[in-house]
Amino acid sequence: MENVIEWNVGLNDFKKCTLELGENSHKFTTELLDVPFENNRNITDIFNDHLSNRQTKYVEVLYSGGLDSELVLLSCIKNSIPVIAITLVIKIEGLIINTHDLYYAEKFCRENNVTHKLIELDANKFFDSGKHLDYLSPYSIIEPHVATHLWLIEQCDYFPVLGGD
Repeated sequence: MENVIEWNVGLNDFKKCTLELGENSHKFTTELLDVPFENNRNITDIFNDHLSNRQTKYVEVLYSGGLDSELVLLSCIKNSIPVIAITLVIKIEGLIINTHDLYYAEKFCRENNVTHKLIELDANKFFDSGKHLDYLSPYSIIEPHVATHLWLIEQCDYFPVLGGD
């Protein structure tokens, strides 16, 4: 089956896109704000337009402690966009395996007065139970770490932003 993309008008001038993938007709729907594109416009300005027009009180940046997600946080801070940093705490057999990420993320948030929320994931239970496949299979994704990102997005209460590649 060929992938099918269908665009419709959503609420409040949002564009609604439904994408059907593969033989089982898995559907993924998202709504995008239709912001006019201007030539020679800075990507940061375009990004901030989207965040400023969100329909939630806060932006929640999935913050690994890395450079990409830190850039997103700095952009929010610079443009007075209410932001919360969300960092995944990965545990295996009760031990935290990403302490280096947590250390830097906590330090950055403390120094920049950003609310920092930690969310724990028991990696053994998540992967051994096959729960990760619930996130990967519908989209034909094969990289297992992507499942943890998609799971973390579901834990957010506001407008989640995934910084990075």
